Amino acid sequence: MTTTTCLESAPRTLLCDTSCEPLAVQAARAACALERSIQRLVQASDQNLGHLEVQTARDVQELLAKTIERGAQAKAGRHAADLSGVRDKPLSRLSAEHPRTF
Repeated sequence: MTTTTCLESAPRTLLCDTSCEPLAVQAARAACALERSIQRLVQASDQNLGHLEVQTARDVQELLAKTIERGAQAKAGRHAADLSGVRDKPLSRLSAEHPRTF
């Protein structure tokens, strides 16, 4: 008997863009994906821990990317507010050729 610890999530097309979801919600989605990856590993006789390692990295990649994106946006918004008094304006690129650095 298999016990599922996570509810199946609605397809992303039915939800708002994940950028508007709290990170805790995205983390819960990642945790559910990790649980499913473990279940698949246990059931697949041709997979080993290396397969699980690769899959878990994929499972959390979106959460990591969104966290970094939000941090960069918040930092830039704070910096822009300090300079100009304007806050909550999305980052924009000076030009297509302008390099991005961290």
